Amino acid sequence: VFTSSEWAGQPFIADPWQDVIVRNFFGWKRPDGFRRYHTLFLLVPRKNGKTELTAAILCYIFFILTEAGGQIFSAAADREQAALVYDAVQAMIEANPKLIARCKIYKTFKSIQHNSVRQMYKVLPGDRKGKLGKNAMAYTMDELLEQQDRDLMDALDTSMANKEEPITIMMTTHDYARPSVCNEKVAYARGVRDGLIDDPGFLPVLYESVASEGEPADWWKSPQEWAR
Repeated sequence: VFTSSEWAGQPFIADPWQDVIVRNFFGWKRPDGFRRYHTLFLLVPRKNGKTELTAAILCYIFFILTEAGGQIFSAAADREQAALVYDAVQAMIEANPKLIARCKIYKTFKSIQHNSVRQMYKVLPGDRKGKLGKNAMAYTMDELLEQQDRDLMDALDTSMANKEEPITIMMTTHDYARPSVCNEKVAYARGVRDGLIDDPGFLPVLYESVASEGEPADWWKSPQEWAR
């Protein structure tokens, strides 16, 4: 169910743009039966429900794609940001008696344990990058534009190096024009989208303002683009 605003408590029925993301990311299989995609990069303007969408996806990973002793992280630049997705996940679980019966929630530590497989889901702020476990199976990175460096992302990627089907979900709104981890990833995602970079396991989903010649518009300094 939705967990906030006027939709709180109502069933989460995916909008078409959300539905196509989930179907492609989890449903597209290679000939060997493994998922095609291991990384989802979602660039979407504010107030489009990316936190709720990510929380719903994490519930699916936590309860369906289980792994004994596995670790799932909600990562972000700081604890407050990382906790936004976690809080939505917790609220979704608490609203469903069948789900709450299958796990134990540790509210103080912002972590959730799966009862039968000892799998953990927890918050991971940027200042904890040196204290990772060794069995990460999935992670989300919220608001990539706030990341000051690649250290946390690289540490998480390394922790999943031995996984056959790792899951990385990066979500962000647009950064402004500057050298940054976010803009680096946006450029990479555009390259995959346009066929300039060969990375069949990377799913780029980019909702952005584009000028007539196909290049990204100067949205950060154009009131006309804000309205559009």
